[in-house]
Amino acid sequence: MVIRPTGPGRPGVHFFAVQPDADDSTRGFITLPVFPETSQRPWNQKNPSSYFSDIGMWTACKESRAVVTGRLARRYEGHGQTDWDTVKLRHGQENIAFDLDREDLICMQVPDPGFSDPSTIRPPYQLDFDLPTTEPWHVAFEYDASWSFTDWGDLTLYQMRGEEGPRGAFLRTLEEVIKSSLHCRLYLIQYGAKMKPGKSPIEGFYGDGFHLALADEGDVEIERPSGFRNAWDFMWNVDNWSDGIWEGLKDEEQRHCSFCCSVPIMAGMHVDILICEEI
Repeated sequence: MVIRPTGPGRPGVHFFAVQPDADDSTRGFITLPVFPETSQRPWNQKNPSSYFSDIGMWTACKESRAVVTGRLARRYEGHGQTDWDTVKLRHGQENIAFDLDREDLICMQVPDPGFSDPSTIRPPYQLDFDLPTTEPWHVAFEYDASWSFTDWGDLTLYQMRGEEGPRGAFLRTLEEVIKSSLHCRLYLIQYGAKMKPGKSPIEGFYGDGFHLALADEGDVEIERPSGFRNAWDFMWNVDNWSDGIWEGLKDEEQRHCSFCCSVPIMAGMHVDILICEEI
């Protein structure tokens, strides 16, 4: 399948789920995103993923994918270089391969239970695309208020990095990026937020009727219960307590510095926050 881009200058967004392998619970595979039975957003309705609008192309053979990819490349002529890569996922008993524009956003959903060794779950690697690349992949995780803690410290981050679920997977992926083992730009998606009147998002990614936009915390309004801590709060805490777990690493963002070993690692330099708005 070839994922439908939204057009030059409008990168798409695509959601995938990491599931444990029934034969080896230390490994994961990529499949369709998972939504609870009570969800008001079934997987094929009102989902930001661009490719859900082209479900009829899932059975396309390799030759037809090559034809469509060629046509898409011609569509982008004059708009700069567009890189494509092949991504593989599993749906039921079927293995599916499709082409993905490297400028698009990939959102990884990681279930809480199911993996006997959570440290082996590194979502970008499960996609089985070529790493590293000349251009960074854009990889997102869905932030949830349950990620936040009030008693922060080095031990807290150590524990969270090794836990099951999306928070642990995000922190392990962040460490790979800090070490330059993974060439990605990371994002957290903050749901329940919208731009304040008169404010405009910086840029972003486009799906099936949705815009995942980069925004500054001061420019958004967030629906929040009492005591709610948002994605910006979470990253502020990670920045303030992360030196202990990443001590001794050379942050790629500090590569221009002659005294990198003495410069604190700022994890937030690798992470942007996105809000999800219907358009």
